[in-house]
Order: sequence, then structure tokens, then C-alpha cells
Amino acid sequence: MMTLKNISILKILSITTLLLFNGCGGSDGSNKKNIVYVIDAGEDRIASFSSFSGSTFSGTFGSSGSGVGQFSLPLDIAIHEGKIYILDSLNHRIVRIDNLNGDGWISFGSLGAGTNQFNTPEGFFIDSNGLIYIADTNNHRIVRINDITGAGWGAFGSLGTGALQFNDPSDVVVNGDILFVADCGNDRISSVNIVTEDDWITFGTTGSGTNQLNCPTGIDLDSNGQIYVADFFNNRIVRINNMAGAGFVATPSGLGQPRNVHIGPEDQIYTSAYNGGSKVFRFDDMSLSNLVEFGSNGSGDGQFGNPASIFVIRN
Repeated sequence: MMTLKNISILKILSITTLLLFNGCGGSDGSNKKNIVYVIDAGEDRIASFSSFSGSTFSGTFGSSGSGVGQFSLPLDIAIHEGKIYILDSLNHRIVRIDNLNGDGWISFGSLGAGTNQFNTPEGFFIDSNGLIYIADTNNHRIVRINDITGAGWGAFGSLGTGALQFNDPSDVVVNGDILFVADCGNDRISSVNIVTEDDWITFGTTGSGTNQLNCPTGIDLDSNGQIYVADFFNNRIVRINNMAGAGFVATPSGLGQPRNVHIGPEDQIYTSAYNGGSKVFRFDDMSLSNLVEFGSNGSGDGQFGNPASIFVIRN
């Protein structure tokens, strides 16, 4: 069932774009660059640019629709073993391509509530073994599959506020045996042992103060295991040390409504914000130190029409 919060987000994000850009050489002194992939929910395409301080794209891929090479509100992206995975939300599927030419296109999923089906999935995560965890948002459940073919399908969760229940789960991340979920409709995040399905813990209540959230839509972890949350309607990123909420801190205003948060290879923080002038951001810490941004509102070269998600690799 589509909640008012979910409807609001879909209205805000409308349709989609995906983009890629390169950062400058890293602080490790190597010639490697951070390659950053951004999904922009406005243009149904994949694009690339060569520098975070640049102003133009170097290429694009994708168009609006439901066929091969097309997307309808893709909301999340991940890279695994060189392949690009895209969560194509309103086409109720996950897509994998080999490169920005769209080679090797393969998709999995269809609309429904059964096996091999999704209903407006909004976030996903791929672990080091290639297992794919999907927030099946409007089915109020978490799905795990072994690979893009859907082998090993398993799912848990139902609509509610109790243990192993969700209300429009929007994103997931996994650390070892622990699964973390951004549970938008319940204004909380939750964690559970995915092997035993116990050790259920929740954090957050409705509001805009300390230890409160208002529709968390993104979640990620840094190298120290600290938890970062895109607190969408509070227009901020929140960080806590653990699920008890220790060390709660939130970013100041200025990021618009962050749909996603991603911790890069050097623990820098990346996010995208629709109401931040359709820009993507990178900063070093929760005080927004060394904040840099890219993009403006529009559909042209170097512009975004609602950036929704970011993923960074070092290459």
C-alpha cells in the first residue's frame, strides 16, 4: 500500500536519471580516482563526467520506459565486480549492465507480492559474496537473492510496528550477519541478525529532535561501523555510533532533502538532495567540512532533475 510519505517522495522524485562522475586523485598519493555513480530521478538516464568540479557530462545512457535500456524511477545503484546494478523502482525490477554503453543488459523482477516479484522497491545492497538484499518497499518486506537471476529467493517482513515488521522500508545495508533497514513509514531504523532472524533492535521515534527521525530513506556504515541515515523530511543526515543511539549528531541545514547517503572509500560522506537545487554533495564530516557540490536544476548537460542516490568506487 502506498503511504502518504511514499506518495510525497514519489511526487518529489518523479522519473529518473543515473550519473557517473570521477573525483580527483586520492589522498593516498596514487593516481586512482573516485568514480561516483549518481541516480537522478528526473531524466531516466545514465551519465558520466570526469571531475567533481566539472560542469559537463562525458556520456549518457538510458531513456524513459520499461524496455531494454529504459528506466522508470530508478532509485538506487551499486557496483559489484565491475558490473552496474540499478534498482528500477516503478518497473519493479533490478537491472544489471556491464558498462555505460548498456552492454550485457539483464533484469529480474515484476510487479506483485509473490516470489520473484516486487512492489516499488526503493533501496538495495550487495554484500562481498554477491548476495543482493532489496527493500521491497510497498510489500513491506526485505528480499534476498543470490544473484541477478533471482536464485535463492528468500523474504521476510510484514506491515506493522512490531518485531520483523516494516512500514515502507526504503533502504538496507549489511555488516557481517547484521542487516540494517531504513524504515521510512515507522520513522525508525532497525537491525536484525539475518542468519537467526533474532536480535531485533530499533532506533528512532517520530520527530525532528535528538534520537528522532522523519521518514529515513537511506542508510550506510563507515569503516568504524558508525551508522549514517538520510533523514528525508528533517532535511539532514544523522550519524549514530550504534543502535542504542550513542553519539547522535546531525548535519546542519543546507543539504535540501537527502534521499540517500553513501560513505565513500575514504569515509567521505556523499548525498544527493532534490530540494538542495538538484545538486549532489560531498563533505568530510558531520559539520559539512570541505563541502563541495555539483549540478543545477534542469535536464541539460551537467544538470539534474532530482538526484536520488550515489555510489562511489575507487579505480
